[in-house]
Amino acid sequence: NQPALDMHLDIATTAQLADNKDDFTLTALKVQAQLPDQLDASVSGNLQGKLDSQQLAVPDLQAVLKLAGLGTLNLDGNLKADLSKQTLDFGGLQARAQLDNAGAGKVDAGLSGDAHYNLDKQVLSIGGMQLQANLQGGELPVQSVSAKLSGQPTFKVKDQQLDIDELQLTADVEADQIPGGQLQQQASGNLKLNLASGKGVLD
Repeated sequence: NQPALDMHLDIATTAQLADNKDDFTLTALKVQAQLPDQLDASVSGNLQGKLDSQQLAVPDLQAVLKLAGLGTLNLDGNLKADLSKQTLDFGGLQARAQLDNAGAGKVDAGLSGDAHYNLDKQVLSIGGMQLQANLQGGELPVQSVSAKLSGQPTFKVKDQQLDIDELQLTADVEADQIPGGQLQQQASGNLKLNLASGKGVLD
């Protein structure tokens, strides 16, 4: 038998339905969920909905996820969902992960851009993506890694196909095994990578 799931969930908001019976708002919406000794999550914002066109929007979405023994994830931006078209848009996406794990060490990563996901086609794209990551310590054979990546990625979930146009990558690696103790790498071009086969090309 599986043990019972001990989860705490709190929801607070002020709901209002427009006279047309189609438009509604959930003002100052705040959802908090806790799994003791596992995670603490909170989501807040002002939700706007249109029942007739099946559209939802949270222009000021903020989310925080704290994982016990691992770290914190922060997410904010302008979320729009069109259920009739099966699309999700996350404009002005700002995401940050601060993790501390014995295996990977200390990780501080940030991601920004304008994300679009088609649920029917299972295709994710991020316009103007900017990614920065810093890693220190852990069990990896390096002392530190600092990387910056920008481009226009598209990921096809079904095919496990990742394409990044206008890719720009810079990385600084510090490790005792490297002559001089440090390595700097740069790459640019258009990347095509199939995650299932591991085969890819950068041109």
